[in-house]
Amino acid sequence: MLHGLPRADNYGCNVCAFCHYWEGNAQLHSHGFYQVEFNERTKGRCLSIGGVPKPANYSACSRFQMSNEASKYVKR
Repeated sequence: MLHGLPRADNYGCNVCAFCHYWEGNAQLHSHGFYQVEFNERTKGRCLSIGGVPKPANYSACSRFQMSNEASKYVKR
């Protein structure tokens, strides 16, 4: 799945796959200058709130923190 670049201010474009608390391998990699591609079918879970949200969950919770892997792609 293609998605816009994550934002450093944690506003708008962030999804669970970009979160520090997401436990799973979303297989992030860049796709051009403005998008990140990831596997939306990956299995994982949230270590912060529990449960098994989808990696493409657009309503990333208030506890969202950018993961080290996703920070490589942050929109500057």
